[in-house]
Amino acid sequence: MGNVTKITDERFAAVSPNPFHIYDAVRIQRVNSTRFCANTKTKAQVSGSGAKLFKQKGTGRARQGESRNPHMEGGGVVFGPHPRRPHMRINRRVVKSALVSALAYQLSQGALYLLEDEAVNSFTKTKQVRQFMDASELWGSGLVVTDADVSLDLASRNLKWLKVVGAEKVNVADVLSSDFILFSPSAWEQVGRRCFSA
Repeated sequence: MGNVTKITDERFAAVSPNPFHIYDAVRIQRVNSTRFCANTKTKAQVSGSGAKLFKQKGTGRARQGESRNPHMEGGGVVFGPHPRRPHMRINRRVVKSALVSALAYQLSQGALYLLEDEAVNSFTKTKQVRQFMDASELWGSGLVVTDADVSLDLASRNLKWLKVVGAEKVNVADVLSSDFILFSPSAWEQVGRRCFSA
């Protein structure tokens, strides 16, 4: 199956995590990934007549307009929610700093591990993945970062506590929410270039 070794990287060890950049990156990532589907009908969309309910004067009642007005029962909703796609932006420099800070924090906690490429390619069944994690004493929610590997993705799909992503899709929220993170050697090199490239 291959051995799991803890990652020791001087580049990340020398970094002091920036909590403000981490907060901004996670908040914006969560907002941009949220689906706002709630929808209410306005006065123009509610079914009903546009005619005046009764004459203006002489009834002794308060004057009223059409039944679709917002203050009427069954009328339209004023300033209600509608489907929207929010898009908050953040500087690339802040995103890079947040990812470096998150990885540096996990490195200080001893949660980063290196997994040999041969071991990554050997997983074809969910049972093999579970047995490997138990043998390596890796428990809790985990993140596996590899190059494109369909067999490992399929083998771990039924494990709700394990997520497999490509090196180019590693994000701050996934890194911080994981109890352990496994990197293939090539994926770790790619993440290092992504974090420390000019």
